Amino acid sequence: MRFGKEGLPLGFRHSQGHASTSLAQFNLLGARTSAENVAIALNLAGTTGSAAAERTSQLLGLLDLTNRKGARRGSLSGGEQPRLAVARALANRPDIILADEPTAIIDSRAGHRVMELMQTAVGAGEARGLVVVTHDTRVLDFAHRVLFMEDGILAPAPIPSSPPPGG
Repeated sequence: MRFGKEGLPLGFRHSQGHASTSLAQFNLLGARTSAENVAIALNLAGTTGSAAAERTSQLLGLLDLTNRKGARRGSLSGGEQPRLAVARALANRPDIILADEPTAIIDSRAGHRVMELMQTAVGAGEARGLVVVTHDTRVLDFAHRVLFMEDGILAPAPIPSSPPPGG
C-alpha cells in the first residue's frame, strides 16, 4: 500500500535515511494498522511491495508486535504504542535514532522494555546510534554516555562526590 505525503503528522519526516525520530506523542496514524504505520515510512522512502512487507514483518517481530499487526492505534496498549513508534523509526535503518521522551507516558516496565528493544536494535545494526532526550533517570542505565543540559549549556554528567545512599 502506498501513502501520500499529505496529512502526515508534524515531525514525521525522514532525512534520506540519515535520522529518524521517535517522539513522546508517537505520532501514530490512528486510521492505519500497526503494519501500515511501519510501512508508510518505507513507502515514503521508495520501498514498496514485498520488500516493504518483509521489512515491516521483521520489525514488528523484533519489537514483539507480530500479533498486533492488524491493530489500530486506539486498541494498542500504552506499552505497544511506543514499541510501534520505535519500529517505524527503525524502518529505513537510519544512521541515528532521535528519541524524544520515549518512556514519558508509559509505566516503568514498558519503559524498560522499550529501552531494551532500542538498545538491541542498535546492537543488531538496525541503526548506528541512539540519542535519547529524557527526564526519566531510569534511562541512564542504558546509556554509554550521559550529557546534561542546564540553562542552555550541554555538559558531561557530573561525577558524584560521594557514593549514593546505601551504596
